[in-house]
Amino acid sequence: LIRCLPPALRRSVRAWNSTRQVRRFTAARWPESAVVQQLIRPGDVVVDAGANIGYITALLAEWVGPRGLVHSMEPIPETVHIMQRTMQKLRLTQVRGHGCGVSDAAGEAMMEVPAYPDGAENFYESRVLAGAPVRAGARSVPVKLTSLDALVGESLPQVTFMKIDVEGHEEPALRGAHDLLRRARPALLVEIDGSLDEPAAATARMLENLKGLGYGIYEWRDGGLHPHRPGHRSVDYFFLTKEHLSSRLKGLVTGEIQTS
Repeated sequence: LIRCLPPALRRSVRAWNSTRQVRRFTAARWPESAVVQQLIRPGDVVVDAGANIGYITALLAEWVGPRGLVHSMEPIPETVHIMQRTMQKLRLTQVRGHGCGVSDAAGEAMMEVPAYPDGAENFYESRVLAGAPVRAGARSVPVKLTSLDALVGESLPQVTFMKIDVEGHEEPALRGAHDLLRRARPALLVEIDGSLDEPAAATARMLENLKGLGYGIYEWRDGGLHPHRPGHRSVDYFFLTKEHLSSRLKGLVTGEIQTS
């Protein structure tokens, strides 16, 4: 029924429903929140790269409180508008919304917005095309890109946590956060599109860089943080230093703590 409405009215309905969805989204619906809440303190600066309409952004804003700051990035213009409107409706003034994607440099790109089987657009799985053709039933959207180093600006040294969900673009996104990772050493929660154990994959370069900075790889399952085992595949991975594990996550780690 919504798809039969005029475009302007369809956008209004989506915006109204999105605010309602974000308001009802709680930590109980995000399994990794058990770890993330321990990593964040009131007043912290955090990053939500790939925010969509702001589900996780709103939770992060609650946890950092009014004295904190959430840098929230979303590249699809229509979704950016909805996310920013939702944050205003919820009076989350500690959120700084950015209408761009994160990569290794500033520029422009085309993103694909795929479709669900019923024809509705699937904004959750939009991805940078990187030269690939647009799949049948999808549409392409021009977007702006920038690096995380440039985006967080003066607050770079204070960043304590980053959630990165960029649908296959995580290696360039983290390459563009080199200074941030080196100076601030934030805890990371990254959705990985693919295997961590393929030497030829782009993720292999990403892992080597993170290991060189002192990060270990962990998965949240069965009520604990488990070191990643080769061959075991997950979707969301925590990248944590010994400092994170010893100072903020005592009692949550199951198994041997990884070292660089």
